[in-house]
Amino acid sequence: MNILDAAYNTVHDYKGGASALAPRMGIKSPAVLNSKVNPNTDTHHLTLLEASKLMALTTEYCKASMPNTAKWRSTCLTYPKAETPH
Repeated sequence: MNILDAAYNTVHDYKGGASALAPRMGIKSPAVLNSKVNPNTDTHHLTLLEASKLMALTTEYCKASMPNTAKWRSTCLTYPKAETPH
């Protein structure tokens, strides 16, 4: 799976999806976040800061939703907890 698919899956698999994540990420609407993670959209893209926020907000959720599997590593846009921004 490529990084664009991982970003899409991370947003859509998160409880509440873009509606829950967009305000927490500082993105003005769920529709904008959905466009930013849609691999078929050429006009909207996640910034590096937004990708970092997405990973910080969803890493633990992704791990918890797929316990005891390696699937979360290929499905979710994540990084090791030690590198989570403060």
